[in-house]
Amino acid sequence: MSTYGTAIIADVADEAAARRILPQLEAALEPLYADISSIVPNPAAEAEPAISTHGNQVRMSVYLPTAAVDDLAHQAFHAVGPGRAVVAEDADEYGVVFSVWKLTTGDPQQVYRTHVTGDSNPELVPDNLRQGAQAATEAAALYDADPQAILDIENDPTPVADNLGTIGDPFSPWLDALGLAWPDSRE
Repeated sequence: MSTYGTAIIADVADEAAARRILPQLEAALEPLYADISSIVPNPAAEAEPAISTHGNQVRMSVYLPTAAVDDLAHQAFHAVGPGRAVVAEDADEYGVVFSVWKLTTGDPQQVYRTHVTGDSNPELVPDNLRQGAQAATEAAALYDADPQAILDIENDPTPVADNLGTIGDPFSPWLDALGLAWPDSRE
């Protein structure tokens, strides 16, 4: 079974901002799916996000099977802030990418991005990683979390690597560190 897909969990100021994220992502993904939409529809077009209140913020969470968001998250999060978000991307045998975003009323800022694979092939590692103490501190600050928990995963990614091949499970160490949970639908 393929685990290829992306989960997004975003906390923003109001429901209107939360409901803008998925349509913005759909528009960003559209050029990738235009030629194959009769075979593989744009996953953001058919997704039904969960919208809920968390303290003084509104949370939008969604799992998009078959979607690779990568840098298109920048377009999905444009002008929806202030807020915060995580993107958890599973690329099957190529590993997983986990990123944390600071959302603003303009361009979002990716504050953390890491990659774990079960293979040590350097060709599989994205070239735009943002890791280390400073990045972990910025990511943790958005969630009032301990940056050391994120650094511990960087120093020993075994809990992530051991769960590759299962939808959602590789991301549990990061989500736990930030006090988050995987979106309900794991299809």
